[in-house]
Amino acid sequence: MAAAARHLGGSGKPYLSAVCRYLGVRPPTSRQHDRPVEDCTVGDSYLAQIRLLLAHRSQAPLKQHL
Repeated sequence: MAAAARHLGGSGKPYLSAVCRYLGVRPPTSRQHDRPVEDCTVGDSYLAQIRLLLAHRSQAPLKQHL
């Protein structure tokens, strides 16, 4: 692995993805999906409100020109 990194890196650090491709391997998958899913209803509600505000703002200049 160190030889592959030196070969690909030159004077800098190579990307991990490039080293993996060079070696013909895949990096280990992330373990983040092992965490339990949290309740997102409050955040989803706020996002819906933000989307409504943005939609109204983008339509307001069009109505003024008509």
